[in-house]
Amino acid sequence: MAEWPTTARSVAVVAGYALLGAVLTAALGLAALFVLTGIQPHLYDALYLTLGPSGATGFAIFGHFALAGMVGIVLTGLAGHVLSDRTNHLREVGIALAAVPVLLVLFVAASLADVAFLGGILLWVVAIAVAVPALLWFHFDLHSGALPAFLGGVPVIVLMLLLAGVGVGWGWGYVVTAQEIPAGDVGEEPVATLDDAPEVKEDLFADRNCETTADGLERCQLMLRGYIREKAAAQSLASHGVRCPYEGTFRDSGSFVASHDDRYYRVTCQAHGD
Repeated sequence: MAEWPTTARSVAVVAGYALLGAVLTAALGLAALFVLTGIQPHLYDALYLTLGPSGATGFAIFGHFALAGMVGIVLTGLAGHVLSDRTNHLREVGIALAAVPVLLVLFVAASLADVAFLGGILLWVVAIAVAVPALLWFHFDLHSGALPAFLGGVPVIVLMLLLAGVGVGWGWGYVVTAQEIPAGDVGEEPVATLDDAPEVKEDLFADRNCETTADGLERCQLMLRGYIREKAAAQSLASHGVRCPYEGTFRDSGSFVASHDDRYYRVTCQAHGD
């Protein structure tokens, strides 16, 4: 297979493949983004206990956009190769492009290590932007349209992930609510003490987080987004059957009764907008 010559015509051809790569990655990425919309709650559930609801939300949003971008840029690379070389060396190109999904492990590892989501996902982009061209150019010695098409799609992936960053930073949150109930309403229901997470219990029932409602009962609310003990709070709630539902899913979080200072509270968790 011939290398790209350095004539004006060949430069124009390479630029055309790069432009095609950008357009195709955008079109296919947006299509995949729409098709994969339902994956966010599943990604949220997968790391809910590990990262807490806020961390799991960031993972779900970035993970959704990363998967959509992965589909777009891999298909774009294949299209660029088929246009320039048809099915010649398709296996080698497929192996090179397989680095894109394989390297998603970097993003997952960064998420589990509490690295900032934007940093972790940009690390993935840099890794694939280096790995795939290196495999195509140096390992397989291929100079087909896959290379400029793929590289043309990389800035589109970055843009998609920056848009995901806007979604992570805007318009959502989670709140734990402890609503006082009369002692007579407890019945035979088990009563928890939240002593498995004493600091969370102290924060939830702190005076600054509690108010008396019109019916004379106390209501305490603890905002989880940015809360230093969010993971401990999520794990404690989960041990009593309560999970904060993913934003927009409107699932029931479940509830349990807890006692504090000779009062009884029904504890739940809700998603809310800013």
